[in-house]
Amino acid sequence: MMNENADDLQKHLQPLLTGRFSAARLFCLNEVDSTNLFLKGQAPNFPEEAIALALSQTAGLGRRGRPFQTTPGEAMHLSFLLREPVIESSLPLKIGLAVQQAFTTLSGDGFLLKWPNDLLLEGKKVGGILCESIPSGVICGIGANLLLPPSFFTTHDLPHAASIKMIKGKAPSIAEAAAKIAFRIEQVLAENTEKTLLSYSAHCTTLGSQIRISEPDGSITEGVAECITPQGELVIHTPSARRVICAGDVSIRGLHGYI
Repeated sequence: MMNENADDLQKHLQPLLTGRFSAARLFCLNEVDSTNLFLKGQAPNFPEEAIALALSQTAGLGRRGRPFQTTPGEAMHLSFLLREPVIESSLPLKIGLAVQQAFTTLSGDGFLLKWPNDLLLEGKKVGGILCESIPSGVICGIGANLLLPPSFFTTHDLPHAASIKMIKGKAPSIAEAAAKIAFRIEQVLAENTEKTLLSYSAHCTTLGSQIRISEPDGSITEGVAECITPQGELVIHTPSARRVICAGDVSIRGLHGYI
């Protein structure tokens, strides 16, 4: 709801949290620089897991580290502080799968994943995941475009992004989405990694596509995405060899070039 405040959000979300995250500290905020940064600052103050959810975020980072800011209530800004020993290279993919499953349950079919951390709907980016290790655990940040209008994407020159409402006609509430994602994260993290990655691969639009990867060292690699390794890496077939990519910004070749 656009007129919801942090106290309302806390009241609506707390009873929806079950299982593992029912015992987590819950922080609902009207505005924050970044929910990931907020939990980094809070993590040394208590031993349990935590969830941070904000109605507005002023220093969020999108694709290629681009900053963005939204109007309160139009997007979901959500982070989880995980304390258990879950530090593994496939964790971002597991969180991505949980997010894909959550929105499929809430809003219907059509949600797909782009390796390693984008949520797509009808080819448009509607969400993203950023996982960061800290000394006492891992922070998993999740952003989703729920109610953002077309003008937002035009103003910010984001032709390949959209909101769930733009495509589906409606979107779940922030509390509904956060609760369903928490439920699915618990389920996915309890599953066998091999099973999880098979499910991820089945919903990954990157596989089988001609792609271009901007790697962290600045180099560009082009090829066909082949498969995902047990460690969550992307295997691509280039004209000269098969490459295993650990991280990078992926563009998929479509009718109008790479997007």
